Amino acid sequence: MPDKETPPVRESGLKTYLHLAAYRLPALAFVIFSTVVVLPRVVAVWKHAGIQVKDAEWWILGLCEIFTFNFNYFLGGAVIVFIVLEKGWARWPSIRSRVVRTFTWILTMLVLAGITWTSVTALLVVPMVLNQHKKAEAKAGAAP
Repeated sequence: MPDKETPPVRESGLKTYLHLAAYRLPALAFVIFSTVVVLPRVVAVWKHAGIQVKDAEWWILGLCEIFTFNFNYFLGGAVIVFIVLEKGWARWPSIRSRVVRTFTWILTMLVLAGITWTSVTALLVVPMVLNQHKKAEAKAGAAP
């Protein structure tokens, strides 16, 4: 008599989505911190260095702002997609956990990439700020 295969135990939807929320809260905190604190300071440093934040330089800060200011739309879109899949596709529970975990990983990598890009943006202007500081020191030392 052949053995009957037992169906694989599936993770409940609630557990899967709570897992997603638990991993998204730190990412959300970093995005909020970046939007409220880091990005405005990066823009202020660029302005202090005398760089106009437009034209050729805009793409650098633009990438930071696109991600930080639109993060809530990314999350909202994902929630809508998950609701539609949950209600409208019968096979969804069988792949839900893998898809949600992959989505979580991708979103985490996007947050890390956004933070890295913001840091790179700040570091691009450091040589100009240091150069201005050296010029100001030279003027102060030369003045009687």
